[in-house]
Amino acid sequence: MEPLQKRLVVCGVGLILAGLVYGHAYSFISNHTALLTIKDDYQAIFVDVTRSVNTNAGGSFASNDIDDINSKSTQHRRAVGAHAHAINLGLLITIIGLILSFALAGNKHACKIGYGLLTGSICYPTGLALQAMGLVLAGEAFALLGAALVLGCLAITLFFLLIKP
Repeated sequence: MEPLQKRLVVCGVGLILAGLVYGHAYSFISNHTALLTIKDDYQAIFVDVTRSVNTNAGGSFASNDIDDINSKSTQHRRAVGAHAHAINLGLLITIIGLILSFALAGNKHACKIGYGLLTGSICYPTGLALQAMGLVLAGEAFALLGAALVLGCLAITLFFLLIKP
């Protein structure tokens, strides 16, 4: 196994482990109540809206309540997405690492493609985690950079696989 392949496989497995640890830590911190709380909040607001519509009286709900619940829901989805994407990208990097010598044999850009995959696969879930922590702009920048790197490197790898005799 070439050094780059070994780095990709080791980093891929490391990313899988980091995703699993992050997911377990988040589940212990949130205690799996985030979605149940969000569901109960939505239900209370919709009941309040229905009562106010049926009685033609102004209800006690406000659009701020709905915005607050939507924000909680988005934060929870980003936190879950960060761990799921880390695991999936770790698997992808591991697989690419194992087939890299075949896919990019003799290609002078193999090292750049490998490091691009590594960097992108770490940036994307990091960006989602930053968004879940409230650093939305920085998180979006990291996630966008990571996604662009991974997609670009995969497209280049696929191209070289397709033109390979």
